[in-house]
Amino acid sequence: MKRLKHFRWIFLIAQLSACLAVAKEAYGLDPYVHSDLDGRFYARCIPAGDSGDKGTTTIFRVRRTDDERFDTYDWYNRNGVVLGWSPIAGKVAVWRLRQEDDSLIPVANRIEFSFYLGGKLLKSFTTQDLLDRGAKVQEKTSSANRIGMDYRALGCQQVPWTNDYYFGIELTNGKKIRFDILTGVEYTKRIVNKREEKVVDGLKTITWFDEENEQVASGVYKDEKPWEGSFWIEQAIKHFHNGEATK
Repeated sequence: MKRLKHFRWIFLIAQLSACLAVAKEAYGLDPYVHSDLDGRFYARCIPAGDSGDKGTTTIFRVRRTDDERFDTYDWYNRNGVVLGWSPIAGKVAVWRLRQEDDSLIPVANRIEFSFYLGGKLLKSFTTQDLLDRGAKVQEKTSSANRIGMDYRALGCQQVPWTNDYYFGIELTNGKKIRFDILTGVEYTKRIVNKREEKVVDGLKTITWFDEENEQVASGVYKDEKPWEGSFWIEQAIKHFHNGEATK
């Protein structure tokens, strides 16, 4: 009889633990702080209740005394945010990750993530948008009806030799998709990510290559005048990103 009571207690404790785990998964929202940009900026994310996305996300810049508040958003995101800085706009970009993961929401209406800049929404992408781009649904079962897309967030990255920045994801098939932090739309320009330098008789030849290792620009300037070279580099990359051929 004592052994039966003992097993009953074990069963009840197991049931209670399972219920608490489900409750925490479905309703356990905690405030958190997320820092990016070498710790110079951070997001303070505070939920308004035990469920849903109501709350506030406030972006701060670290100062010696009182931290400077940049932007405030009237939402809370359980699955985190990523921050980026645009030197062009002088504003903080925010990537709201895995925004809605309820499988009961149709894929065409389920918001996967959104991009913001300077306190304003730029663009949102649905689960269907990612499916159309080759993403796959993550195999996941849960009593809370949660579901996710199978991709890896790459954070905020700079386009080499420019002031352009993008948020990126990588799909399971290796495909990378980039989103311009200034507009939220896909960044589809070829990216120069490598250059080679050769100096012959005081003249320096610089050649740029893209991610496919294809040559995209090349130029020669006098090595003793580096400022001319710097100017040429800027012009070459500018022309390249504007779709102009540079030889």
